Amino acid sequence: MAGKKLKRAKEGKRAFSKEQGLNRKRLALALLFGFLFGLLCAYLATIRQPIPLTPLLLAAAVYTRTLAGFFIGLLEKLKCLKNKTWNALLRGALIGFLVSVPLALPYGIKAALGFSVFGAIYGAITDYLATRFA
Repeated sequence: MAGKKLKRAKEGKRAFSKEQGLNRKRLALALLFGFLFGLLCAYLATIRQPIPLTPLLLAAAVYTRTLAGFFIGLLEKLKCLKNKTWNALLRGALIGFLVSVPLALPYGIKAALGFSVFGAIYGAITDYLATRFA
């Protein structure tokens, strides 16, 4: 086991490669889409203003959407359903929802539901696009 790792290091291969299960293109796409949805979310929050906004809260919105994209990129092998498209949509929605809840909870249940529902929507779209184009 240690011999294989040493051999890979000598050959210049990185610890995470596609043959070990990490799809770098998928991860990059999911991070990009997560970041873009984070910017969209922050922009829409400034228009609607469901709660008093601060620059820190807007940055946290971008951060949580990017974090959701990171987890979506990493969890390609997580299977919820047999159908590839529906699996991507459900997996992305679950990840987006779960990552979004902690940020919104301090602002009450109404804000938490709104932020988390949009997190699920953005997560589903992110996972679908990353699965489709990776």
